[in-house]
Amino acid sequence: MKKLLALLLALSLLVFAGGCGGSETGKDASSTLVSSMQNGESVSSAVKSEKPDEEPWYTTNITFTEDDLKAAKATKYVKPKNVIFMIGDGMGLNDIAIANKFSDFKFDIGLVLDQLPNRGFATTYSNDSAVTDSAASATALATGFKTNNGYIGKDPQGQDLLNISEIARSLNKRIGIVTSDLVTGATPSAFAVHNISRNNTDELAGAFLKMRPDVLIGNGYSDFMGVAYADDENRSLFYSVNRASTFGSFETALNNDKTNSKPFFGFTDFSLKSGDYRLAQCTQTALRRLENENGFFLMVENAGTDKAGHSNNRQGKVDNVAVFDKAVAVAVKYCIEHPDTVLIVTSDHETGGVVLPEGDNYTLDDVAFTTTGHSAVDVGVFALGYGTEYFNGKTVDNIDIAKFAISAVKGELK
Repeated sequence: MKKLLALLLALSLLVFAGGCGGSETGKDASSTLVSSMQNGESVSSAVKSEKPDEEPWYTTNITFTEDDLKAAKATKYVKPKNVIFMIGDGMGLNDIAIANKFSDFKFDIGLVLDQLPNRGFATTYSNDSAVTDSAASATALATGFKTNNGYIGKDPQGQDLLNISEIARSLNKRIGIVTSDLVTGATPSAFAVHNISRNNTDELAGAFLKMRPDVLIGNGYSDFMGVAYADDENRSLFYSVNRASTFGSFETALNNDKTNSKPFFGFTDFSLKSGDYRLAQCTQTALRRLENENGFFLMVENAGTDKAGHSNNRQGKVDNVAVFDKAVAVAVKYCIEHPDTVLIVTSDHETGGVVLPEGDNYTLDDVAFTTTGHSAVDVGVFALGYGTEYFNGKTVDNIDIAKFAISAVKGELK
């Protein structure tokens, strides 16, 4: 009944869900957007026709050249105030290899993440299993402590663990969570909230409302609508944030709050396929929204590599690594322009047990899966910025990645 009510309310409020609580400005912009879309115009042209001097929050012109790569390696990085943490859910090293070999969507220079200067490996086991799930692994990456499979931000005894977003907020830094999954999925949840079970969707959504990240982007608008109308407190919290119920209404909502006076919750219909820039665009949006003199922490996740592994979809693996890499390119360019930023790219675990044939003369059909679940193999760590030589050429545990990132957020890197 709660979900049905949420759906009806979402439909009735759609015209001004992208605005700021139904303000007159939001209504006007929404009307312009709808009218322009009916006339066949793009979302960005609709917004620009209303406000021609507005700088767009994202662009489809995402490029990365040999000169960009040289700049990334030559930049003199300084002690960071910003940390960007990017996770390819279920992305194994062999996934990266087949994307490099078979993707038609990668940059001319190849995958950016695979060419970052500091590269190593990480173990991923959880507290109670050699094969982790996303909840336990994300908790380890977000807190620096191992926990049991299924736990979100809690130790094996069920006690809350302080996560990197909470640490960043205590230092007056902004925090952002971007995912192609449900916002209440295991990985984004572990970087922000706490629950004894990753399956408690309503509780996780309510916790996000109370936590109020400065930027929250992902799927799951109906989940939040259902929780928002469960009680007066949640409803008030939901209406206190700047909301966009669809990706097409991002620019309208953000332009209605140019001063960053409210957190931005952007809900989108992620279904990433080959040739999709949306995760990269959302990363651009988050970086513009989070930038401030105190710094920020941003976590970006692509969940598609995990889903492709569970379904043993070879092309899905290839496509999603390339889609994720577009977002990595956006982050690398940000680091070049802002050398006080650390970038860490890794995976929570490998999914599918992908095995490559011997030699290099093979087709994508020759690539084999050994499971429809997760595996215990090590994953890659790729890093850029001050102090990230720490990862170069060595194997660490996932809690060591968290400890490094937390030290960077705190300004404690030597």
